[in-house]
Amino acid sequence: MFKNKFIGQVMEYDKYGTKNSEDFKMNLIDRKILYLLCLNGRISNTCIAKRLRIKRETVSYRIKRMSDESFLHGIMTLLDNRKLCIKNYLIYLKLKTVLNEKELLDFLFKLRIPLV
Repeated sequence: MFKNKFIGQVMEYDKYGTKNSEDFKMNLIDRKILYLLCLNGRISNTCIAKRLRIKRETVSYRIKRMSDESFLHGIMTLLDNRKLCIKNYLIYLKLKTVLNEKELLDFLFKLRIPLV
C-alpha cells in the first residue's frame, strides 16, 4: 500500500495506484447509472438523467466521481471481427526466463501483433 496525503487526509493506494474499494460507497443511483452504461456505453448523460428522473448534473457528477475514485476506468467498444474480416489467433506463451514487462511489450510490438 502506498500512502499519499491529499488535503489533510491520508488515502491508501494499491500497487497500481488505485484507491481502496472501501473508500467508495455505491448507492442505488450509481448502480442504475452503471447498468445503463453497460447496456449502451454511448448513452448520453441527458438520456440517463431522463430515464432515472434525476438531473443531468447529478449524472455527470456521479460518473466523474466513479472515474476519479478509479472505480470506472472507461467505456469499451466491442468489435465483430468477422464483419471486419479480421482473423483471430489464440497464442499461448510459456516463458522460461523472466523478462521485463517492457522488453516483452517491445518484442511484441516489433512483431506487429495487435494487443487486444
